[in-house]
Amino acid sequence: MTMKEMGTFEPLSEIARIDTEKNISVVQKKQAGSNGGTDVDVQSNVEPPVEISLPQTWSKPRKWCTVLIIGLLSLMVAIALVINAPVSDAISGEFDNHSGFLSVFYITVPNLGQVLGALYVGPSSERFGRVPIIHGFTALWLIFTMVGGFSTSIAQIIAFRFLTGATISSINLNPAIAGDLFAPTERGVALSIAGIMPLAGSAIGPIIGPRPKC
Repeated sequence: MTMKEMGTFEPLSEIARIDTEKNISVVQKKQAGSNGGTDVDVQSNVEPPVEISLPQTWSKPRKWCTVLIIGLLSLMVAIALVINAPVSDAISGEFDNHSGFLSVFYITVPNLGQVLGALYVGPSSERFGRVPIIHGFTALWLIFTMVGGFSTSIAQIIAFRFLTGATISSINLNPAIAGDLFAPTERGVALSIAGIMPLAGSAIGPIIGPRPKC
């Protein structure tokens, strides 16, 4: 039934309605003039094309492969941060450090950097995308980790380990990536995997780490 058959309508401004469940119906209705003007009824029910680049449209194998990769990356990062804990006393002795506080602080200082990193890693990924941010910060993490191995003082190793923690992106972005991949009712398992990997790494690292020589 057209607007003319329905009778006289009051003047309407543009009406736009988006149906988010069906991704259809952008409807615009215009009526020109209130004294016998020509009515215009423009309706578009054409369904927009599905964005294949949206993560939630990916196949299940691709989604779970992504979850596994970022989970293993978080596991590796967490292990690398604490794998040297068993030989902390030997490292302090090599650097002629006699401060009990610094002997413990250099182990935990990456956590302080990670707290700082959470302030800019997440917002940056929202602005520039997950992929460039996680690749860029992971590259920086590798650089600071390797450079820290050439430290010549306890101060240098503390500084480089702090920068290592400040460039951790996988642990910070894992929950966000899981949310990108799955609908709210489906992301429970993915979020569990993303959360358990860093904890497992922190537990495994000291176990498989080197032992001090007797």
